[in-house]
Amino acid sequence: KTLFDLEVADDKGNINKYKVATDKKTVGEALIELKFIEVKKHEKGVLITKVDGIEADEKEKEYWSFYVDGELASKSVSMTEIDKYSVYSFKFTK
Repeated sequence: KTLFDLEVADDKGNINKYKVATDKKTVGEALIELKFIEVKKHEKGVLITKVDGIEADEKEKEYWSFYVDGELASKSVSMTEIDKYSVYSFKFTK
């Protein structure tokens, strides 16, 4: 299993930190399998609709951003291969 760090900045501004153990290849596969995130198909891959039980409402212009080592990710969560030395994070944005 691979272990990686995950941080979630939720809708209240709290930052929750997790250690994730998985045998999956991508961050998306690992977190979907653990039911930590929910996604739906989107023209650019997948749209993250829920993280850690918190839903982002498109109608309210809310969304989840995905970051790798503090930088906005260049690939979608479903295409980001796990690097055990990286810190992955989600930030709720309104």
